[in-house]
Amino acid sequence: MVQSMAGGVHKKGRGGNPNRKMLHADGRLYGKYKIKPDRQIPVEDLQAALEGRQLSSGHRPKFSKGLRDKSFLVMLFHTGARKLEPCPVYRNGQLVSPGIRKEDLVILPDKIVFQIPAFKHGVRADVLELKRDRVDVDLIVQHWQKTRKGKPLWPLSEDTAYRIVKRALGVCPHWLRHNFITTMQQRLEGTPSDVDRKIMSWTGHQQRASLDHYRMKMKKDIDEIRDVGL
Repeated sequence: MVQSMAGGVHKKGRGGNPNRKMLHADGRLYGKYKIKPDRQIPVEDLQAALEGRQLSSGHRPKFSKGLRDKSFLVMLFHTGARKLEPCPVYRNGQLVSPGIRKEDLVILPDKIVFQIPAFKHGVRADVLELKRDRVDVDLIVQHWQKTRKGKPLWPLSEDTAYRIVKRALGVCPHWLRHNFITTMQQRLEGTPSDVDRKIMSWTGHQQRASLDHYRMKMKKDIDEIRDVGL
């Protein structure tokens, strides 16, 4: 079992402010306790961002450090991890979560295998695997090859992790967690309880009720009901 660190690993400060505000594509303010993410980000937008092309939302992506930032974005997009779970986290100068180090990642011909800490008392069922034929997963392999042995792959502060995603996709990092869980709920087969169990084993959630928070309520669903009517 891949156990979590015991809660509270996120540092305080500007990057940890739960009321940090940002804009939806349509200009509405989004904060943790205001409007939940309501727009899925397709994999085509990830590709566009990595290639420097305009996204479907109209956002124009920016990266400050190419391979490091792009591989980090790919990791969050394809795993739904919290933004600091892949990163080493310190509290009062002490390392409380190691993130993903070079030796934590195993490169196989068809996939990459790795352990990733689960925050907020979460527990992942096992190591995670990503198929290398998924969009741009090999950027993670390229970054791994350039990282020295014993070093973390993404030694990022909370603010830096936030800025990478915000500049690339125009959304906050936690949006990608909502995006991943919502997409998996649409694609996985089985009863609702079976689907939730599968997702919880990957994300580390302990309660189905906490998973409910991540189901996007999308305006397109409201529009469809409006158009169909009774």
